[in-house]
Formats: sequence, structure tokens, C-alpha cells
Amino acid sequence: MQSTTDWSCGVSRVMDLVAGKWKLNILWLIYNEEGIRFNQLKNRTIGITNIMLTRSLATLISAELVSNNLVGDKAPFKSKYYLTARGKSLVPLMQTLNDWGQNNL
Repeated sequence: MQSTTDWSCGVSRVMDLVAGKWKLNILWLIYNEEGIRFNQLKNRTIGITNIMLTRSLATLISAELVSNNLVGDKAPFKSKYYLTARGKSLVPLMQTLNDWGQNNL
């Protein structure tokens, strides 16, 4: 079966990267709470399961949009999630989507 993604189209490539119910929401939450922990993300992403959050974060980390850093100098360490420079480059787009949603929905 041939892929329907048009790789010459930037919109198709972005949507392939951040498509799904949760990824843009997760990126937006990390942007607004720079240095957010897993449970904070879980509590603020209403309806997401631990497995889906874990998978979404893994995909965003693999795409170099999000990084996770261990915090603390002794166990148990806490992991916090941050936008990378690449992730931060999506902020103007997410801000535009947020503004449009607030003004039109």
C-alpha cells in the first residue's frame, strides 16, 4: 500500500510528526510549564492514559521536540520534560492555533 503522505508538503510532514489526539496538547503544556513532570502532564491532560502519555512523550523525544532531564542529586530522581530548540520553533504555530481556537470556537 502506498503512503498518502505528500513528503514535499510541509503541512503533511508537520501533521505526520504531531498528529494524534494528544501530541500538540502535550507540547503546549510543556511550553506553558517549562520543566513539567510526568504526573503533572498526566493530571493536566484530561483523559490520557499512562501508556498513551508515555508513547506520546517517546515519539516527541524521538522527534527531538521534547527532552527529559533528570532532576535531583540522589535517588529517586525526578524526570522533567522541556521543549528543545526544535520544539520551541513550533510555539508560534501553536500560539496561532490557540488564538484561533479561542476566537472562533
